[in-house]
Amino acid sequence: MESNYPAHLEIYFSIPTPFRVEKQSSLFAWISRIFTRDQVDRVFEGLHLRVVRVELYLGSQRGVTLGELGVMDGSKKLASAAVAAIPLIDANTDPYQEKSSGTIRYDIDREVDTALGIKLTAGFSNWNFDENQLHLIAAKAIFAQSKKA
Repeated sequence: MESNYPAHLEIYFSIPTPFRVEKQSSLFAWISRIFTRDQVDRVFEGLHLRVVRVELYLGSQRGVTLGELGVMDGSKKLASAAVAAIPLIDANTDPYQEKSSGTIRYDIDREVDTALGIKLTAGFSNWNFDENQLHLIAAKAIFAQSKKA
């Protein structure tokens, strides 16, 4: 994204969210699902899906101030924080460390019921086209599954 004048941005990402897992189920449960189609299923029956972390991969940034990172589950707000206030993650103790890690890594560890979305706010500050630039590469989430308490 580039701009030749000061501007406020709100960027939204949709993260593909696992909806079902392969699990053993009784014949009765399978048949009852067929006849109760009007029910809204949770992501997992008897289990829940947690989003452990979201990551944004950013490239070049010039003349931009990153604002707030928000994480949504459908219309429900799961978490939000100012990008500058998100604590850094120690790579030596990170259980989810991968070869490629994002520019912004936000640990949230919250349950997801429907679909995950990310909102990032930012602002351009200059009047010159070459000085306002934000390169967004990708967004991802790390999910974990656990039994309900």
